Amino acid sequence: MLADTKKSKIRNPFPAIGKVFKYEFISTARIFIPVYGALLLLALIIGLLLPVGFEEFFDRAKEELSSNPLEANILINVVKSILMFLFQGLSTAATIITFVLLNKRFKKGMLGDEAYLNMTLPVTVGEHLWGRLLSAICWLLIYSLVGSLCGLLASSRAIPLAISAIGDDLPSLSEILIFFHDETGISLGYGFTTLLVLSFLTMVTAVLFVYFINTFGHLAKKARVLVKLVSIVVIMVFYIRFIPVVLYPYFHEIIEIVDGVQVMQMLWIVSAYDILWSAIFMISTHLILTYKLNLE
Repeated sequence: MLADTKKSKIRNPFPAIGKVFKYEFISTARIFIPVYGALLLLALIIGLLLPVGFEEFFDRAKEELSSNPLEANILINVVKSILMFLFQGLSTAATIITFVLLNKRFKKGMLGDEAYLNMTLPVTVGEHLWGRLLSAICWLLIYSLVGSLCGLLASSRAIPLAISAIGDDLPSLSEILIFFHDETGISLGYGFTTLLVLSFLTMVTAVLFVYFINTFGHLAKKARVLVKLVSIVVIMVFYIRFIPVVLYPYFHEIIEIVDGVQVMQMLWIVSAYDILWSAIFMISTHLILTYKLNLE
């Protein structure tokens, strides 16, 4: 009977985390989906028109301007320049919007006006943090995927041309895998997986770093921006200075490293290093929000 009572008192955090995640994801989706959709659409247009077949799109214009070919070339180059300028501008805007909005959502939801309501909900500080962290990571993964798709779409007509130009000299997948293993001593899949894990952990560490800086800076009554800047500098100095210590067994050979196994070991050590810093940022943010933060 006593065991049943104890079990009933154990609270399942996942429903609360799921609700926070859902609310945060939907709130940011209203902005991210149109921006990412426009970026993908523009990349598709560029892929269909550039660089192969672009002149075909202007055949009619060339015919109409056949008396003056110079004007046709100018028209083509102008449209090319406009499309590339729009794509680069929208890519930069999407990057800025992604990181600024994720930062703004945390400040507004945990440190701003929404925090008064959020802190009265039957949701713990840890559940708030995990829900927001999962939402931010999802959007960063989507952002990375969108960037990769944009690259493929923008070169969708150039890639087949390059493959056909290489022709029979193009190696098969099995030949590429064997060559990679012979040159590095590891499989391509293992190397790719290691890089994915490290990239994911870097995202998590970056998000939690932003959460901690905002929370720590909010403790200051005045000069919060200055406190945040100083905190960023101090933490980055510590983070960078300890990397040689963590990688000390490899550092004396780092310039001469050609063994893929050693490189993978270094990447896994850096991954563990990121996990340590993520835990520090998460615990510190949780403690400040729980015991020291006074909302104004």
